[in-house]
Amino acid sequence: MKSISQTTALSHLDPLALLEAELGIGLQRYWQSAGKILRHSPVQLIEPDRATLSLQRNFFSALFMYSYYRAGIAKDRRILYAAVNQCLRGMVTGCDNILD
Repeated sequence: MKSISQTTALSHLDPLALLEAELGIGLQRYWQSAGKILRHSPVQLIEPDRATLSLQRNFFSALFMYSYYRAGIAKDRRILYAAVNQCLRGMVTGCDNILD
C-alpha cells in the first residue's frame, strides 16, 4: 500500500493519475479498517481485487476526488475523504439491498 508521502512523489503526474493513486490509497485504507473491525466476527471479508479498486468501478468517487483536488483540499484529507466516501457508499448500498 502506498503511503501519503509516496503520493508526494506522484505530484508531478497529471491530475487524473494523481487522483487515481490517492483514491487507491483511500480505498485500501477503507478495506484495512473494515478488516480490523471484522477480524473477530463471523463475517468474512473478501479482499478486493484490482478491478474493485479501478477508476471504472469507482467513477463517482473519482468525481468527488477531482472536486476536492480542484477545491485545493490537501492530499491527506482527500485520501481520508476517499475512505469515508467508500464507507458511506457501503452503508447506502446495504440499506438499498435491505429495502429491495
